[in-house]
Amino acid sequence: MNMNKIKYIGKIVRMISIILIAFSLVLFNSCKDKIVNPGPKPEPIPDSIPNPVLKGNYALCYTKSYNDHWEIFATNFKGTDPQNISNHPYDDEYPQWSPDGRYIVYSTGYNIYVYDTKNKTETNVTSDGGSASQNPFWTPNGKICFNYPYAYSKFRGTWIINPDGSNKQNILDSIATDEIYFYPDSFTFLYEDEVHKLHKTNIEHTFDDFILDIGYGDNYIPIFGFNPNTNELLIEPNDVNGLALFNINSKTMDIFYNADANYSIQRCCYSSDFSKIAIIEFNSTNGRYLSILENGSKYNLIRIPITTPMVSFGWSPIQFSPDDKYIAYSKQYWQNGDWVSWKEYLYIIDVNSGVETIVVEGLNPSWNPKP
Repeated sequence: MNMNKIKYIGKIVRMISIILIAFSLVLFNSCKDKIVNPGPKPEPIPDSIPNPVLKGNYALCYTKSYNDHWEIFATNFKGTDPQNISNHPYDDEYPQWSPDGRYIVYSTGYNIYVYDTKNKTETNVTSDGGSASQNPFWTPNGKICFNYPYAYSKFRGTWIINPDGSNKQNILDSIATDEIYFYPDSFTFLYEDEVHKLHKTNIEHTFDDFILDIGYGDNYIPIFGFNPNTNELLIEPNDVNGLALFNINSKTMDIFYNADANYSIQRCCYSSDFSKIAIIEFNSTNGRYLSILENGSKYNLIRIPITTPMVSFGWSPIQFSPDDKYIAYSKQYWQNGDWVSWKEYLYIIDVNSGVETIVVEGLNPSWNPKP
């Protein structure tokens, strides 16, 4: 092959290479724009903002992406100047305010920590060994309930403990899953066992009554709440596109809400007095809705149109304020985050007026019940 022909072939290869590189850059920028510019998104907001809803008698704690991992923040009692109350090397998650408003419990690095808002101190209540599960929560009388889920743990089972780490008590040798509900006496409770069956028992385990087979997979029955005043579970039956009340005494089910065929229920919760239900639904045509069910009627509070696919309701729990005047929830925006491809922002909406207020970047909100 002569040199001229080699040079000619070299030019062709270089031209093809340049075209491919240019095409790749165009494709990359096109994909990049879809992430960086997802459409409607909130304006950048600082960690500290005045909020007309949270001033006075309202306060929240929540999880936030901070310094490349999750941290727990809490507002002061005026709702301004959120403070980082955790700051551990591991992810700090799942905060929940105690019934008396003094403590915030959360999980970090397979341990359970409690922050004392009065003394500004924290206590690791699981420092005696074992690996505790996430999602600790409070009993009505102010004890912390949690699991040691791992077979190798010497404490495997379900436990309750005081917020100062004292009086640790094993209430189940097995693992109660996320479905566990205490009665107001903090003695009797419902729990889902490791084979997805719901039982009723007490902390001394003097009886154990089977209530309901929750199932799993396609046959799983989601439980959204429990009303101890009526002994009814708020459930979504697996053969019904709607909501029902299951009476644990009579073992009967009352379907009280039938969603439209093209709606799917994502989650819901009771108000503090059990008179209302907040519900998030998805409709493949009209978008996503946050609505209220009350006295047999439904009214929509918020709609996220299907035309804004990069915005959705976050997977944080939705929660009524202690006086049921407001609902806290989150929205998820697909955009460039600090170390994730999305950011989640906390919102509050006035149940009566429908006025929505953005609070701060964060997720998993929990109201202070005793401001």
